[in-house]
Amino acid sequence: MTTIYIVVGESGDYSDHTEWFVKAFECEADAVAIVARLTEWVRENGEMLRHSYGDEKPPEDPQFKHNGDTSYYVSPLELVRAGEETAK
Repeated sequence: MTTIYIVVGESGDYSDHTEWFVKAFECEADAVAIVARLTEWVRENGEMLRHSYGDEKPPEDPQFKHNGDTSYYVSPLELVRAGEETAK
């Protein structure tokens, strides 16, 4: 079986916390690299985001949300292909 690496974005706190999927990668290093680029974009655009109404988004994350604080992380997931055994 194969592991894929899901890049997840998250924003907000408590009841307004939301998460979304950004992209999936076969290579963990690629997922980590996009997390670094997106995190840098949020850092560089923090002032604009505080005064924006959601129009600005990083090009690699079209579902981008910003509700006070936005961050990204990598979540590994086992990929089960059609026909592979799912129970041991």
